[in-house]
Order: sequence, then structure tokens, then C-alpha cells
Amino acid sequence: SKQLHSAVANKDPRAMFYLGDMYIKGYGVIKNPKKGESLILKAAKLGYGPAQLYIGRDFLYNKNNVSEALVWLKKSATKGDVQAQLLCGSLYFYGHLVKKDLKSAEHWLKKAAEQGSVLAQFRLASLYH
Repeated sequence: SKQLHSAVANKDPRAMFYLGDMYIKGYGVIKNPKKGESLILKAAKLGYGPAQLYIGRDFLYNKNNVSEALVWLKKSATKGDVQAQLLCGSLYFYGHLVKKDLKSAEHWLKKAAEQGSVLAQFRLASLYH
């Protein structure tokens, strides 16, 4: 934990993400979800893909803010995160809480499918049939 705190002080986004997760779950530190989320948001703002995925999911599932979720999910998806690509593609595919956009759905699902996501491959195939 001491090394992580030192890395966080040096603005290491990966360390921020992992220490943030520790605070959220109370692993090795006193549980402090607010502090944890703050660290993860800082990591996301510094461009760390897994943190961007985390923030995107948080906006989607916990804060019910799809437009803000898509901002963060697209950042992570652009870095190649298959889960973020699948989420972006699925949101556009179903048009759930966002305007249905099959061109955007195809774009993101194709990226996830190319990385081996079977669910993305299935959804992509249903676009063509």
C-alpha cells in the first residue's frame, strides 16, 4: 500500500486506479468509496483505459447517465478495451437509453468481434440478417 501511495503521489494512473479500487472495497485500507471513486476518476482523466471503463459503467449502471457513460466508454473502447467496445455497440444496437444507431453499433461491435467477443459476433451477424 505504501508503494501505491507513492506511485499515486507521482501521478501514476494505474496506481490511482488500483488504490481507488482498494478504497472502494476496503482491501488493505480503511474502506472509503468516495475517496476510491475520486482516485479512479483522476486515473480516467489521465487516460487510463480500465479507469475509463469503470467510470463509464458507473455512469451507465449507477448514475443513469448514458450520454456521460458513452463519453468514457468510447475513450476506453478507442484504446481497444473489448468490454467497452461491446457496451458501446450494444447501446447503439438496441437503442436503449440512447438513439438507435446501427452504423455506430456496427463500428463498435466489429471492433469487439475482431478481438474474439462471441456476443459481439452474434450481434454483428444479426445486423446482416
